[in-house]
Amino acid sequence: MGFGILFFGYFTAFAFALIPVYFYADIAGCLIMLWGLSVLSSHKAAFRKCAYVDMALTVLSVVRAVGRTFGLFTDSDAVGIALTIAWTAAALVFHFFLTGAIRSVAVDAEDKKMISRANFNRSFALTAYVLMIAHAATGPVLPQDVGDIADKLVLIVSLACVLFMSFLIYTSFVNFIPVSGEVPEPAPSKIPLVNKIRRKRYEKKKTILEENKELYEDYLKNKNEKQTKKRKKKK
Repeated sequence: MGFGILFFGYFTAFAFALIPVYFYADIAGCLIMLWGLSVLSSHKAAFRKCAYVDMALTVLSVVRAVGRTFGLFTDSDAVGIALTIAWTAAALVFHFFLTGAIRSVAVDAEDKKMISRANFNRSFALTAYVLMIAHAATGPVLPQDVGDIADKLVLIVSLACVLFMSFLIYTSFVNFIPVSGEVPEPAPSKIPLVNKIRRKRYEKKKTILEENKELYEDYLKNKNEKQTKKRKKKK
């Protein structure tokens, strides 16, 4: 359904951003996320807003990469700080839309556990990114001892946000029925443990599909009716 691609892209973009050494992981991650979101948005319109914000994140990441590569500015000067604030603000909006889109899928699937998980992640992510924006804006003027404490606090909150969101995306990948209505057979691997994990995941999705067959058929029916109405309006 696209959640697997999104998971890999999200982790690449946001987890590696916490590493002091810069190696263009944010750009690669944003592009991978865009791929996953394009797949998801073709089935659920709520993911389109995520894709648009991801495009903005990609552009900002490229601008920052160019500046760092050619020494046009540093992260501590005015331009660097402004770009950091802009990227963090865009990330805040991205998390707002992403958690909302996942919650929307969970509502369709009547999965109360995932709805609660999406709500928690939205609240935590928004709080975390407001803190990050405040830190980026005030960091340069804080006393060194206070600044050191703030740096550690923001790092812990950022790491927690990445872990919580990664878990949310991964559980979406595992729990939600593929939009095709079919669960493909897992690809064989030479590693027994990988085969075991893939088989377990396959069986779980198969069970979910069977238990929610009527719900899924209603979803497809409503989706087709909406598409038909849109075509008639265009004509």
